[in-house]
Parts: sequence; structure tokens; C-alpha cells
Amino acid sequence: MRIFYHLQILMRGWRFASAVALMAVLPGQLAGQWPGEISGYVTDDISGRPLGAVRVLLQPSGTVLHTSATGRFHARGLEPGSYSFTVESLGYASQELRVTVENGRVVRVNVALIPEAMDLEGIVVPVHDAEAPGSILVGRTAIEASGARTAGDVLARMAGVVVEERTRGGAQTLSIRGSGADAVLVLLDGAPLNDPITGEADLSTVPASAIEQVLVLKGGRSAWYGPGAEAGVVLITSRTALRPLSLATTLGSLGREGGRVGGGFTVGSAALGVSGEVRSIGGGFDFDLPEELGGGAGRRRNSDLNQVSAQVTMEQAVGAGELRATVGGESLDRGLPGKSFGPSNSARQDLDRLRGSASWQTATRRTSASAVAYGTWQSARYRDSAPPFGLPFDERTDLFSGGFRLSASRTLSRGLPGVVGGGLDLQRQTIDSSELSEAAPGGRTDFGVFLTSGTDLWGRGTLSVTGRAHRDGLRDAWRGTHEVALSLPVSAVAVSFTHRSAYSPPSLGDQFFREGVAVRANPNLEPERIPSEFEIAASVERGVLGGVLAVAASAYDGDVKGMIVWLPDFRFVWSPRNVDVKRSGIEASSSFELPTRGVRFSGSYSLARVTYDRPGSDTVQVAYRPRHTATGGVDLHRSAWAAGVFMRYMGARFPVPNPINALPGFWATDVSVSREVRLGAWNAELGLRVERLFDQHDTMIFAFPDPGRTLRFEVELRR
Repeated sequence: MRIFYHLQILMRGWRFASAVALMAVLPGQLAGQWPGEISGYVTDDISGRPLGAVRVLLQPSGTVLHTSATGRFHARGLEPGSYSFTVESLGYASQELRVTVENGRVVRVNVALIPEAMDLEGIVVPVHDAEAPGSILVGRTAIEASGARTAGDVLARMAGVVVEERTRGGAQTLSIRGSGADAVLVLLDGAPLNDPITGEADLSTVPASAIEQVLVLKGGRSAWYGPGAEAGVVLITSRTALRPLSLATTLGSLGREGGRVGGGFTVGSAALGVSGEVRSIGGGFDFDLPEELGGGAGRRRNSDLNQVSAQVTMEQAVGAGELRATVGGESLDRGLPGKSFGPSNSARQDLDRLRGSASWQTATRRTSASAVAYGTWQSARYRDSAPPFGLPFDERTDLFSGGFRLSASRTLSRGLPGVVGGGLDLQRQTIDSSELSEAAPGGRTDFGVFLTSGTDLWGRGTLSVTGRAHRDGLRDAWRGTHEVALSLPVSAVAVSFTHRSAYSPPSLGDQFFREGVAVRANPNLEPERIPSEFEIAASVERGVLGGVLAVAASAYDGDVKGMIVWLPDFRFVWSPRNVDVKRSGIEASSSFELPTRGVRFSGSYSLARVTYDRPGSDTVQVAYRPRHTATGGVDLHRSAWAAGVFMRYMGARFPVPNPINALPGFWATDVSVSREVRLGAWNAELGLRVERLFDQHDTMIFAFPDPGRTLRFEVELRR
């Protein structure tokens, strides 16, 4: 791990240089007058994809700009004052916006163009993207404002989503609507992040600085994305190639240090982007042992983290479409400190991963097509020379995963359906692991084919139907799933009805984990299945009291047949088993924004009723699935200042499959404040963030202590 030592030396040097630069130039720069800039990003309002060759007319200067292939435009050297600009593109409704450029500041504007009806017959798009029921889209601007360090931090702020992190800097796994983490498929630029041993995706390995947007599609999505998407899909898109040069350094509690660099440039007709990040956490802290364990004090040890990541992105027009390729890698070394009553001072995890993906898409008035290919190599090692229970171990898993996905659609000239499409996908995994028993397979090959069709209901809504046949690579069996979506606008309210089926196969760890102390795998496990899930959703956005009010709500019902849950037997040997579960819930979110005052309020509430389907009237929630969760926040922007308060509520959890020893619900509050200043040719942002402001120590999982209040200071320079 010599690379971590040298990188930490560089971080300390960068931190010192940043502090000296700020002290030297800050007093003089604040008093000067500097031209301002407008940095814009134009996307399709439905798909969220960037739009190139969009015309931007800036007034009163009359300057005409055009967006790049990545949807970006930039106007520099602007005197402070009020500007308006018109954004126009064929097939979209033009938009006119007004912004105020202030002394030495970069005004960042995101423009989502709304497709405009054209005189063509039967143009419809099957619902499976950002407009789909149960979807949440978070773009780059919101990611930066949140102060998130990882993809898990980004998702932790979303309604109906629970992120589990058992220690600061540890693995972050995701649950949607009461699911297990292995029932949520996570794709980074089309490549799955889910581990083949556990089926879970560790979101802590993806830096937020490398993410352009995150799209969460909740509910069963197997018809579109195949197995593993039983509870939902998370689509993570890497940063676009062209972006300003930026440098950042971070210091904080728990021995937190970090630095990152990123920027974009052009080579001929190609746009290239390069980024890298290094971060470390000491992680040690004192805590109080729970009264159930006798009370007293403890010290968190072996909770350090060292992580390095890098990424290169290329975007270029190829033929009639756009090619986007990403190559990246992550390397980390961290401690696995264990529980408060069973600490492990020598357990470690090493992870090295290289990944690459390439996508090409094209669209005309009547046809669209896309192709994605990816490959991932990963090596993970878990070791403990003196575990609190059992014998020492040193296990390694090497994985190679590769695959591709092809899809196309065609709008018909007349009749029903209005659009037809389909596609296929193939994935191959090769696994070499000492964690598994000799009966475990050395790999698997999954293949799926799907067909979709949609139609416009005489201008009163749309209907789409999707079906998939998928070959299970382990059982050599075919499984079918479907999705039927009906969208009916009612006045200003968009209403949708969806019926789905989905499934998630057991992981290799569930079936073939090498038997250990009080742990035994179950090779006879069946897949988790949702044979019938129904969802109704509604959303509305309109102007109210000089601002913009957006409200969305949904209700769903879809029991899980054979949910895989690890439970003990009469000898207290833990083993996974299939358990039928009743599942239903509601979700609601709202926001109110006053753009002229720079104020935004937001809030959400989720009820996920996930109970065992046992004889009689069983109302016991599945272990560690909170029934109630909620969020609330306020964001303020004044000139060069920004501040925010974000609160999240975690409802009561049962640690066992019985209504006893419930863990009480708790609120956690985070606050942030930042200030932009001009440093010569650079814009600097100084930020302070406080997590768990009121020193809240409650955790999602019993016996995994939390340090409570922590602070983080960050300086970022952008040019």
C-alpha cells in the first residue's frame, strides 16, 4: 500500500498550499471588480440526456452560442447585470430565461427542454426513464449542493430509499421499499456494481465527484433490466467530458483528509474528461456501550479507510449518433471494525477494480437505437488474523464481468401500436473465490430478450407494454416478467397506473458460502419473486405565490414470494431461507421554490409495510426494515452565499422476526454553509458541513456505533 503513503504526502502538501494561497490573495480579491460568467447545461426533459447543437441567444449582447455534444455552453467576460437568453432546438419548445450575473461569479444554469409536438403520426415513447412512476432524478447541481462524498450519500437523501452504513467510511448498501440490498440492481454507465458473492452493490466505492446524474427507478424493473431488479434500479452516469478545471481539498473529523482534481478538454472533434480523487479516514472514536450489553465505554478501532479512484471519459459524434466511452478504476484498503460487543481489531478489506464501458445512441424522427458494452475486473480480499469468533481467515475473490445491451424502437406511420421496439442483453461472469464451497460454479452466463410496444390513446394518454424472457445462468431455466404502464393526464396532474412482475435470484454467497462458525449456506434457495405488483402515481407542478410547487405521490402493493432472509435455527445457526412477505406502501414528496429569492423547501414521507406472511394476522415488520422514513430540507442562496439544512427520519426497527426489542426511531440533521470568492482566474468555494448537528448517535443496525456530530471543511477551485 505504498501508493497510499505517497498520496497522503501529496494531500498534505496541497492542503498547505491551498491555505497559503487563500491567506495571500483573499483580502485583496474580495474588494475587486471582475467579469462574470454563465455556464449552462441543456438536457432533454424526458430522458435527461444532454442535447448538442442547441442554439443559445444571449441578450442584450446578441451573442449566439451553441451547445457542445455534451450539452454544455459557456459565456465568459460578462459585466455584472441582468441577462436573458433564449434556448432553441428543433423538436423542442423554446425557453427564455433571465439570470443576474454578479461580480466575479459563475452563474450555473440547467435547462431541460420539453419535446414539442410535431405533425407526425403516432410518436410515443414507452415509459421506462426519468418520467416513469416511482422515479427520482438527481443531477450534477443537486449532487454538488448536497455535499455528498459517495454515491451512497447521494441516495441517502432520496424518499423511499434506505442506505445502510455500519461505520463512517464503510460499505454503503441500498434498500428500496423494504427490500434486501441484493434485490436492487445498480448500474454504473451500464456496468453492474452488484457483487456476485453477496448480490449487493457497495455505493461507497463510487465518488460523488465522478457522477453526472443518478436516476432511481423504484419498483420491479426486471422486464427492462433483467434479474436483480426486483425492488428497483439505480442508474449512475459518470461526469460528462467537457467541464471546468477544478481542484479541491477536504479536512474533517475522524481524521478525514482528501483531495481531487478534474477537468475537460478537446482533441480534434472529441471531448475528453479526466478526474481523480484520493481520500482517507482515521475513523477512531469513543462511544457508549448499549445498556443491553452492560453499558460502559468503548473505543472504535480499525475503522480507517484509504481510497484512490480515477476516471477518463471520451465523447464524440460517430456516424449519425454519439459515442461515449468511460474507463475508470478504484482501489481501497479499509478496516472492518465489527460490532460494539464483538470488535475486530485486525479484520481488513482490500478492493481493486478496473472498469470500462462504451455506449452509442442515435435517434431520428421515427427510429432510435442504442448499444452498450462493458467489462469489469475486480479483486477483493477479506482477512482477519484474530477474529472475535471462529478461526482466522484470509479469503480472496477475483471476478471478471462483461456484457452488452442492444435496443431499438420504431414509430409506425399509422395504426396501433404507435411504436414498437425491443432488445437483448448478455452478461458473462467468471468467478474464482476461496469464500465459496467446492460445489460453487465458476461463473454464469445470463441472456435476456425483451419486446415493447406503446401507443397514444387518441391524445388522452399513453399505454406501453413490455415483456421479457430471461435465461437464468445458474439454473438453466427461462423466466418471464412484464410491465404494463398507463399514463393519463388529468387536467394539470399526470396520473399513471403500472402493473409489473419481477424476480431476483439468490446470490452465490446465499447458496454456496463456505460453512463457518454458526453460519451455513443454503444451496436449495429459490429466487425472490414479485408475481404481481400494482402502482398508482400522480404528480403536478405549477406556479403558486410567485414560486414553483411540485408534488408527487404513489401507492404500491406487491407481495414478495420467497424473500431471502438470514435467520437462526433452533441451534442458533444462521442460514438463509425463503420467506413469503406481504408488502405495500405509500410515498409522497413535495418541493416549493422561490427562484427570485433563492429559497427552496423540500420534504418527503414513505410508509413501507413489509411483514411476514405467517398464519394468522401477522403485523411484524421484517428485521431492520423501517416502516416509516421521512426527509425535510431548506436551501438558501444569497449572492455568493449558500446554506442548507437537511433532516432525515429513520423509523423504528425490529432486530428479530418478533415484535420485541424495537429500536426507536430517530432524526438526524445535517447543515452546510458555503461562500464563493474570486481568486485571480479561479473561482473558489469554501464550504463547511456538519453531519448529525445535534450529536445524534442512533444507528440503523443495533450494536454498530455512530460517532455522532462530525465536521468537514472543503475548498474547491474552479477555472
